[in-house]
This record gives sequence, structure tokens and C-alpha cells, in this order.
Amino acid sequence: MKKEASFTLIELLVVIGIIGLITTLILLNINVSDQKQKTKIAKTLELSQSVQSILGHEARGIWEFDNNALDSSGYGNSGTLNNFISPYGYVTETPQRIVSASLGQGKYSLSFDGADDNVAVTSAPSFVNIFDNGGTALAWVYPVNDGEVGSGYIIGKIDVAGVGWNFAWSTLSGGKLPLFFNQNFGVGNNYRELTNAAVVPINQWSLVGITYNNSSVNNRATFYLNGVVQPSSRTQTPTGTRQSDIGINMIIGNNLATTRTFNGYIDEVRIYAQALTLGQIQRQYAEGLEKYAQSSY
Repeated sequence: MKKEASFTLIELLVVIGIIGLITTLILLNINVSDQKQKTKIAKTLELSQSVQSILGHEARGIWEFDNNALDSSGYGNSGTLNNFISPYGYVTETPQRIVSASLGQGKYSLSFDGADDNVAVTSAPSFVNIFDNGGTALAWVYPVNDGEVGSGYIIGKIDVAGVGWNFAWSTLSGGKLPLFFNQNFGVGNNYRELTNAAVVPINQWSLVGITYNNSSVNNRATFYLNGVVQPSSRTQTPTGTRQSDIGINMIIGNNLATTRTFNGYIDEVRIYAQALTLGQIQRQYAEGLEKYAQSSY
């Protein structure tokens, strides 16, 4: 009996990598002022979105910071850079820093000054309540210290009244930072989780992540550092139900009030509408090793 041809995992990853490269080249070389070219952008982003679906863990936002705050997930959730003032951490005339010169131009991260810098992403249906039934937030980070008032935000979608969620640091200890996560549960207690120790080193690159499912007050978040699960404790037990973050902008590197500014560099921020597996997160860490191991910082 003749067997049907099928792709191996490696072959599929090669195809996906080629598609990703083509997508990047198209985005970097088209003139967005032309309507036909704008149509090409839309089709390219749709292709990127389809690739994410094929992978089985659909991204709702991918901010690589190689082209300001363009979202390459296919959902069009590009961000706006706020309060970045030259020449802090700039390359040429953009608020970006080369991650690795040996890998060529275009490999950038975004520099945050610990004072008021932030990237604002307007709320959209594609990433409202991202932790409903399971979600993930990931970022490559290079902290200089623990940020403004000892609690710099990595990423969050939380208003000034505290409705929403945030992924941040706690106070620097022994040259390392504890990871912290908060989800608002309205009139009851919020859910708060903290790593049992300070785990993220300053002055070097690390991949940090959080997976969480807010559908039950009994669920716990899981922290990741460089593809390894980090032990943590629930510091506040939630009651009630999670409050919707609809209409609240997502902020990278700060909060809405700009009082929790990250100090250092952030790159490759991603949010997913499902809780990624350990293996999926480890793959992302492995894919980033070359870029960040050769950092010229």
C-alpha cells in the first residue's frame, strides 16, 4: 500500500522560517504610502497569522522592535512609542539598541530609561482578557536594575484603578529580580503570585514568561526563566471572578500612569491566546540563544 507523503517537524519548521523571512523582507521594503502596497502588507500579515495558527499556539501580538513597535502577529496590534528621548540608548535616530552587531543590522531591542518610557498598544478584541481559558506573555529582557520605585513593569493591561493584569519585577536582591504577576478579581481579593526567590539576573539577557488560566480562583500562574519553570507562591488568593480588561490599553515597559518604568532593554515581546507548553517555551528560548548570546552590550 502506498503511504501518503507527510512533513516532518523539522521540514515544517524550515518552511515556517522561510515564510517568516519572506514576511520580514516584504515589510521592510514596501512603500506604505501606496494603496497597493498597503494591500500587500495586509496580505502578508494574514499569512503571518496563518503561520501562527499552523504552529498551534496563535500569537495575538509579536513586538520584535526591529521596526519600532510593529506587530508581526498578523493582528495589526502595533504600538506607539512614548517619551523616548534621544540619545538614550539610541542607534541612529531611533530609540533602539543593536542586540548583536555580528548578526547584522536590523537586530534591535528597545531601550527604557527607568523614568517614563513606554510602548502603548491600543486595546483590541484580539487580545482582550488574554488569560481567559489560558494565555501566555513572553519577553526577552536585559534589566539594569528593578526599575522605577523598585517595581518596573515588563508588560501589562491594567488601568489606574487596578482592573486588569500585569507582569513585573519585585525588589532587586543580590543582583537578581523576583518575578511578579497580578490579576484583578474585582470586589474580592486580587490574585498575586511571586517567585520564591530573586531569579532574573541584571545586566544580561534572559527570556521571561508567564502562563495562566484565570477561569478558576484555584488556578495558579507558572513563571519561566530561560525555558525553566521557576517555583513560586501565591501571595494573595483571589475571590470572585476576574474583571474584564476590555478597553484598557496594553503597556510595555511601564503602567498607564507611567510610574513603573522598566530600566534596561526589552525585546521580542509576545502574547498568546493559550497557555504554551514547557516545550513550546523552551523552543522559543533555543531560537533566541544565538541572537542574545552574541549581544554587544
